[in-house]
Amino acid sequence: MGLFIAWRLAIVMIVLQPLIILSIYTQITILKRMFEKAIIAQQDSSKLAAEAVSNHRTITAFSSQDQILKMLQKAHEGPRKEIVRQSWLAGLGLGSAQLLTSCIMAFDFWYGGELIRQGYITTKAFIETLLILTAAKGLNLMNLMVTLLRKFQHYFLRENIPYGASGKTDASEIIEAAKAANTHDFIADLVDGYNPWCGDRDVQLAGDQKQRIAIARAILRKPTMLLLDEATSALDSESEKVVQEALDQVMERRTSVTHRLSTIQDCDLIAVLDKGKVVEK
Repeated sequence: MGLFIAWRLAIVMIVLQPLIILSIYTQITILKRMFEKAIIAQQDSSKLAAEAVSNHRTITAFSSQDQILKMLQKAHEGPRKEIVRQSWLAGLGLGSAQLLTSCIMAFDFWYGGELIRQGYITTKAFIETLLILTAAKGLNLMNLMVTLLRKFQHYFLRENIPYGASGKTDASEIIEAAKAANTHDFIADLVDGYNPWCGDRDVQLAGDQKQRIAIARAILRKPTMLLLDEATSALDSESEKVVQEALDQVMERRTSVTHRLSTIQDCDLIAVLDKGKVVEK
C-alpha cells in the first residue's frame, strides 16, 4: 500500500530495513553464545559449592576451609567475567541497534521532507507511508514520535496551569486561578515561584498539589460544568481537606457531576441520576 501512496519514499525505507534486521540478528547471536558460556561456568561453580556443603565434615576435619573458599572464588571468577562481558556487549549492541534505527528514521524524515519540498508527494502521503510501513514491521511510529517530542518539552508551573485554555492568558489570571484553588500559597513558598520545572509526569509535586493545580486549570477555563472523577482519592485526610476546600470554591455557581457524595455535600441542590433520569434530589 505504501508503494502506491509514495513509492520513492517506500523504496528507500524498505531498502534500509535489512540493516536494522542484521544488527538485531548479530546482537542476538553474540549474546546467545555468551549466555551459554556463562551458564556452563555457573554450573561448575554451583557444583563445587554443593560438594563443599555435602562434605563439610571432611573439610572441617582437615581444616580446608580456606582452600575451599579460594577454589569457590576462582570458580565464581569465570561467571563474573562472562556476565561483565555480556553486559558490555549487550549495552553496545542495544545502543548500536537503537542508534542505527534512529539514524534510519531521521534519514526517512529528511528524505520525505525533500520529496515534499520538491513536490513529489504531499505531507499526508508522507505520514501515511510512514505509518503503513512501520506498522507492517511491528514498529509503533506514533509512540516513537510522541516520546521524542516530549523529550524537548519541560513544563513549568506557569505553563502547566493555563495548559489547554483557549486564548492567551496573562500572569494575573494564572495567579488568580491559583489563589481560588488554594494553590498560590505553596507555589509562592517555592524557590522559583511559578517557574520551577514540574519534572517528568509531575514527579516533583505531591498528590494534593497536583490535584489543586488541576483545579486551578479548570478555574482558568471558566467552565459551566465540572466533571469530578475521584478528585480527592488517594489522599490523606489533611490533603483531602485542602483539596475539598478548593473544590468548594470552584463549584460555586456551577453544575458539578461526581460519583462521590462527600465531594458535593455542601452544594445547594444534589440530584441522583440513574440511567439518565433523576431518581432522587
